[in-house]
Amino acid sequence: MSRTRSVRTALLLSFLFLIPGEALAQRGELKVFFGFGFLGVGIEQGTDVTFEKDRLNTWGIHGDFAYGLSDNVDLVLDGSWPNGSVRFQSALLSGEIDVNQAIYLAGPRLTFGSGSLRPSIQGLAGLAISSADRLQLDAIDQPIAAGLNETSFAGAVDLNLDLSVSNSVAIRLIQAGVVFSKLGGKSQASPRFSAGAVVSF
Repeated sequence: MSRTRSVRTALLLSFLFLIPGEALAQRGELKVFFGFGFLGVGIEQGTDVTFEKDRLNTWGIHGDFAYGLSDNVDLVLDGSWPNGSVRFQSALLSGEIDVNQAIYLAGPRLTFGSGSLRPSIQGLAGLAISSADRLQLDAIDQPIAAGLNETSFAGAVDLNLDLSVSNSVAIRLIQAGVVFSKLGGKSQASPRFSAGAVVSF
């Protein structure tokens, strides 16, 4: 009887110690995401200057570094650099202006499931930088350096869906979320979408 109890106790202890061992298997893992994404930026219409649309669709590189704190929790450093252009009109001038965004965020990511298809959610905070570097006037052939810059605190909430294709490579089928900032003199809730590849080290 005592022998059976000892075996049961040993099995129970092995099971209890196996759980944290498996949970910590991903601790310290570094995952790198590199892809291409979209960010929709709202445009404030002025009294002296009007723009051809109220929202600017920008496209660019999007990536992140994720450090595994546990099997399901990562610390994420996120960066994206979308850009686009929009036409404007005033009483004296008309033309096109290039808008470049740089968004730097950090925060936790929570991943669900353990299969090949793994959804996750993340909440990030940081800075959003908007710059209008180039101004192309219709009346002048050569572009003009605009040099207009603006910085705002920013935050983002994203949902991700990754598909593992091997032990170290996954495809991010979609990352969809909203970036919150206060660029252009008003509160922004800019939708963003991206896709790409994730490599684990």
